[in-house]
Amino acid sequence: MTEFDLMGKISVITGAAHGIGKSIADKFCAHGAKVIIIDINDEEAIKTVTEINKKYKDSCSYMHCDVVKFDNVKSTCEKILNKYNSIDILVYNAGWTVKAPLPQIDVSVWQKAIDINLNGAFYFIKCLIGTMI
Repeated sequence: MTEFDLMGKISVITGAAHGIGKSIADKFCAHGAKVIIIDINDEEAIKTVTEINKKYKDSCSYMHCDVVKFDNVKSTCEKILNKYNSIDILVYNAGWTVKAPLPQIDVSVWQKAIDINLNGAFYFIKCLIGTMI
C-alpha cells in the first residue's frame, strides 16, 4: 500500500470514538495529521484520544457534538476554526443503520437515520467548506 503524508493537516473526523472512525483517526495521526474527533460518546472518545496520543504525541483531540443539531454543529465548527483557522480534511463517518424491513420502519426511526446520515453531513460541509476551498 502506498503511504501518504498528512504532516500538519488539520482533520475533522465524525463518529470517531470507535470502529472505522477510530481507525481513520489513528491512521491519520500516524501520518502526521492533527485530528479532531467528533462524537457524542464522551467516554469512548476520550479513551480513543488517550490511546492515540500515547502513540502519536498530542496529535488528537475531542469535541462533543450532536451531528443532528445544526446549532451544535455550527458552534463546534466555530470552536475548531477559532483554534485552527481552517481545516484540510473532513471525514463524515458518523452514521446510523436502520435494522428492520422497510414496512416495519417507523417514520421517526427513518427520520433519525436521515438526520444522522444525511443532514449531519450537510451541516458539517456547510460550516467548514469555506475554509477548505
